[in-house]
Amino acid sequence: ITLQNTLYIMTPLAYVHLDNATLRVDVEHEKRLQVPLHHVGALVCFGNVLVSPALVHRLADEGKALVLLDDSGRFKARMEGPVSGNILLRLAQHRAAQDPVVTLELARACVAGKIRNSRTLVQRGARETELPATPACSTAAPTIWPPRCAPRRQHARSMPCAASRAKPRAATSPRSTASSSPPCARNSSLMDAPAARRWTDSTR
Repeated sequence: ITLQNTLYIMTPLAYVHLDNATLRVDVEHEKRLQVPLHHVGALVCFGNVLVSPALVHRLADEGKALVLLDDSGRFKARMEGPVSGNILLRLAQHRAAQDPVVTLELARACVAGKIRNSRTLVQRGARETELPATPACSTAAPTIWPPRCAPRRQHARSMPCAASRAKPRAATSPRSTASSSPPCARNSSLMDAPAARRWTDSTR
């Protein structure tokens, strides 16, 4: 079985006529489409579309359907040529309708065709629609690095170090300064005031 294409005419005031062995579509006296007639299995016209009498007779002679719809796609009429009453074909169709394997394959083919047509429609709309260029933002917020840390709160029970009131000494290396600092400077919450005073007197 050879499946032919269905041609949909949706442009208002389009004129569809027969040109030798081809189907031609004119819009405002300009040719928009021309396809061989043997590639078309049916012709569907939306709204105010003109069809020549010669094309109507040719479609009827070849058994091709002509469907008329309104602007919103509501069915109005269908013209089709003589159909052969093949009883064997009708029996095969009824048997196929009762076979779950055949019906599943037909359903898959219908869904695949719907997805393919939707993909084609989306791609056509993407080609015809041009999105405006988005201007670059010139007022971007500057990035601060390294991030500022919140100051640590002083322990509520920490005792003031007695050595902090002593006279400053000469600058030494960072290692000696770190080692000569009193324990209360490193952890004032672990030393009371008398212990800090004794440690200060011993270092003088």
